[in-house]
Amino acid sequence: MERALRRAISLCEQARRCYQVGNYPGARRRYERAIAWYGRAGIGDQEVLAGLAAAWQNAGSCSYVLAEDREAYRCFRHALELHRRLEDLPAVATVLNNLGAVCVRLGRLKQARSYLERCRRVDEHLRDEAGLAVTLHNLARLAERAGEREAASALYEFSRGLFRDLGWDADARREEESLRRLRLETPGGDPGPV
Repeated sequence: MERALRRAISLCEQARRCYQVGNYPGARRRYERAIAWYGRAGIGDQEVLAGLAAAWQNAGSCSYVLAEDREAYRCFRHALELHRRLEDLPAVATVLNNLGAVCVRLGRLKQARSYLERCRRVDEHLRDEAGLAVTLHNLARLAERAGEREAASALYEFSRGLFRDLGWDADARREEESLRRLRLETPGGDPGPV
């Protein structure tokens, strides 16, 4: 078990370095190999379970960046199950948000809304303003894609305020641009300052 665990951890570290330099296919391959090694290490131990959950989550992130959305969804579902077993609420929220984002790209808007609303409840429970800001942004994008302009505007407004409070200026500016775009696309909309 110890050899398998060391090998899995080493592969995850290699994968992390690949991801940092933009080698997403190489990172994903290493995460996939790490998942297999974690399986050999046995699932009973919390450390193994946590490592396996992170490897699935990171493999999903690689697949998402590579626009391999079905694979990203599969990986995130595995990660969600494991993070729930670990009762790791911050990680559960992150994976729910990721599942929501990938479902939007897959055109599964109802499913995306379900994941994102569940994430929102966890963020609020944890009082995680950063997580909530990101979740609200994703809910706004979902509402916009569904043609719900008023809901999208309200969500962008709320997330913009949170991003400003957090000092995340680039994110706040992105929300302002989204609000401007919505106003310009609305018949009779005012393109003035946000």
